[in-house]
Amino acid sequence: MKVEEAITRAKAFVREVFANEEVSQIRLEEVEFDDNDNAWLVTIGLMRPIITKQEHMPSYLSQAPLKRTYKVVKIADDGGAIPSVKIRQLHGEE
Repeated sequence: MKVEEAITRAKAFVREVFANEEVSQIRLEEVEFDDNDNAWLVTIGLMRPIITKQEHMPSYLSQAPLKRTYKVVKIADDGGAIPSVKIRQLHGEE
């Protein structure tokens, strides 16, 4: 598959999997081809609400702040199966 198709599939998968979290600003961060696994590794950045102890408060009293997080989506080159989605931590992050 072409790199553009891998990117499109990764973005669509992230939108679908995290749909109930009201994610936004889904964008490509990195992409590489893993020759050993014959798969695309597509890093997607997205804005997600930060979960706090005030989560039970009505939305008009508290708007959840957003944080950019990163996910690495692994897409098999032969058929496009998505065998994994992993957290991509930046250096220096907890």
